Amino acid sequence: MKRMIPFGLDQNQFSQRLIRSLEDLSDHSIQCIRGFLLQPIPAAVQSVEFQLFVDAENCGAPSIWAYFVDDNLKSSERSREVALNLDELEEMDDRYFTDFKFSGVNLMADVLKSWFADCWWKAGGGDFGVPAVLDVHDGFGDRRSIQLTK
Repeated sequence: MKRMIPFGLDQNQFSQRLIRSLEDLSDHSIQCIRGFLLQPIPAAVQSVEFQLFVDAENCGAPSIWAYFVDDNLKSSERSREVALNLDELEEMDDRYFTDFKFSGVNLMADVLKSWFADCWWKAGGGDFGVPAVLDVHDGFGDRRSIQLTK
């Protein structure tokens, strides 16, 4: 049974609890990213844009998708989910996402973005063969991209 992050934490406590939950997934996620990095990149791909999806209503687990930028790819080749088992994160009380003053979706977006970038670099992604960038879909969080490659 999954643990629940109870309502009543302040923003810093919420972020720290989410970080601890993500740390439990880090080793697996680094291995998944290494597997992603070992897959051949089609020659025409110019860059990869990673998009982090967070659910503003907290109805589903967050996800991260890779979008390959190339005009010649078939639509089925343009994107794929990076399987990081984010559905194993602790559940969170819905009020963190419905209380607009608390802004749980923005906090979650920023924590997940930093965590993924850290896992990416630990997996060796800084030397990926094409430029790669990470953004949060729908503009949640601080709205800043993270450049994942050197």
